[in-house]
Parts: sequence; structure tokens; C-alpha cells
Amino acid sequence: MYWLLLPKRGCSNLGEQKKLIRPLLQLFKEYQMLVLGDREFHSIKLANWLHSKGIDFVLCQKKGTYIRQENQSHQRLQSLGI
Repeated sequence: MYWLLLPKRGCSNLGEQKKLIRPLLQLFKEYQMLVLGDREFHSIKLANWLHSKGIDFVLCQKKGTYIRQENQSHQRLQSLGI
């Protein structure tokens, strides 16, 4: 099932994101889910929250985003060939 949610205003903080996602998790708790996050839905806090709930997720990032993998320095996603 594919469901697109476009709130009239952005949901850029974790509290608003949880408020939007939590009812859907409850509604579809008997199904395997994958949360695909775009635009403002890209924070590490959201990723940690979804992981703690056992929910699979993909959070889109811009190529210019810097990440740091464990025991490594910061790198741009674009430089990783992803």
C-alpha cells in the first residue's frame, strides 16, 4: 500500500513528525511497513525513533549532505557514489 501525506505546512520537528506518523503505525500495526521520508522527514532522531519501533524506513537526503560513519570523518554523500 502506498500512502502520500502532504501536510499544509512542513513537519520539520520530531514532535510533529511523530504526531503525524503514530496514528498510521497504530492503524497498520498488523502489516509490514516501510516509511519513506522526503523533504523534512530526514532527521537522525526520526530514524532512531522508527528503529526503536521496529519500523523499516528510507529517509531521502540531498547529495550535499554530510554524514559521519562510525570511526570515520565527515563525508558528503555525493563522494560515496550513492
